[in-house]
Amino acid sequence: MSCSPIPSITCDAQSGQMPQAHSKKQMKLVKDLDPSIGLSAWNCSLCLNDPNAATIYGVERWDGLGQRAASLINFMALAAHLNLNFGGLLPNPSEREHGVYIPKCMTELLGTNYKGIRRLAPEPHFDVCLFGPEAIQEAISQSGRPFGPHQSILIEECGNGREFVDYLTPEFQQRLRQATLLQRSKAVHFAGKAIHVAVHVRRGDLNNHEHWAHRNVADEIYMGLVEAVKDALAELHRSAEVHVFSSTEGGAYSSKDFDGYRSQEMRVHLNGEELNDWTHMAHADILIQAPSAFSWVPGVLNSKCVLAFDSYPKPLADWIVHSQGHLDSANKQRLRACIAKKVFPPGEV
Repeated sequence: MSCSPIPSITCDAQSGQMPQAHSKKQMKLVKDLDPSIGLSAWNCSLCLNDPNAATIYGVERWDGLGQRAASLINFMALAAHLNLNFGGLLPNPSEREHGVYIPKCMTELLGTNYKGIRRLAPEPHFDVCLFGPEAIQEAISQSGRPFGPHQSILIEECGNGREFVDYLTPEFQQRLRQATLLQRSKAVHFAGKAIHVAVHVRRGDLNNHEHWAHRNVADEIYMGLVEAVKDALAELHRSAEVHVFSSTEGGAYSSKDFDGYRSQEMRVHLNGEELNDWTHMAHADILIQAPSAFSWVPGVLNSKCVLAFDSYPKPLADWIVHSQGHLDSANKQRLRACIAKKVFPPGEV
């Protein structure tokens, strides 16, 4: 996973190696701005807004919607954990990826205008710049308050953010759930009082099978997880309505490749709008994620039961975790307990 180029910046203090110099496209974003304009912080409705606290900034990602969203959620959660302001992102000039208009999706996700998060300044100055997870972890592990009042801190993390998932607290999750417009959107494929299971099968962007082998999970693994969910529901004398969400955009897969799911009476939804897929995953009674940031994001919003791979991205503490489809006895029990507690009304099972 490559790092996003850093815009032209200055730092009083730096830890870690700056990944890349700024790109020409990034410079075009600010070339007509008055050179005297300084960086101003975004007024984050999800975050602390303390005029005396330090402020953290990040760098907007260059990859797909899911990883951009996951990275931003982790940045904001880290700021909240440290009782710091989150000032926004130094922008990436590309607003589209895989045909997706990123600002629209991110605005719906966060419940606030995403373009306001992208902070423009000709050559922003920071008191501290931290590049890479080691530099960031070292700084925040210092005893007491790691940053002084009014300081501006730039952080750049080029991986999938596993190191920072533990800072995503239930309290921040709840604030995000209250803010997102996805929770107020209707999951149109979910009808009636059935137990709705959403399965994200990652396919559309996996063209180079060798490179993406660790994310190109076999259908049998997803089907096995569905069976595990059905078994847990059967113990509670219930059944499930299963919806599969995927894409064939890259051309390596076609609709016929999903006939195995259809033969198991699962409803397959291909090439839908990203916001619609996110809405269903967030509303599902049980979400079976792919090893993908795209389904990790609605997993954060989902208040019921989430089944997650133990590999990528890092699961949250209350998710049910499996290893390539294998649920050990403890996680089978956690799945059943989650369904009994969170899916059904009190006293129903």
